Amino acid sequence: MINFYKFGSIEINGKEYTKDLIFTKDEILVYPWWRKEGHVFSLSDIESILNKVENVTHIICGTGAYGMVRVEDNLIKYFKDAKKEVLVYNTKKAADKFNELISNNHSPIALFHLTC
Repeated sequence: MINFYKFGSIEINGKEYTKDLIFTKDEILVYPWWRKEGHVFSLSDIESILNKVENVTHIICGTGAYGMVRVEDNLIKYFKDAKKEVLVYNTKKAADKFNELISNNHSPIALFHLTC
């Protein structure tokens, strides 16, 4: 459960994080999360963790407080080909959607940029 998000900070299950991260409802998978291009989410940035997660129903991309991160088509295609719903929102809306999904017994994976 995401307790709160504000620019540059997120609290998940009572612990605060101040760097970009990848997580599920059960665990933090990558923290801090560094990408090849700072404001781009691409498939190559997450390939190493894809075999660590099972039963994912959705991927949620939190693209920053102002939505400045671009999600590459290859990442969207990968999840759509796997029949997973892809949701792309600014990080505040993504946090709210993440909580809604887990409250409804879904298993999302979240990729969150915490600033811009």
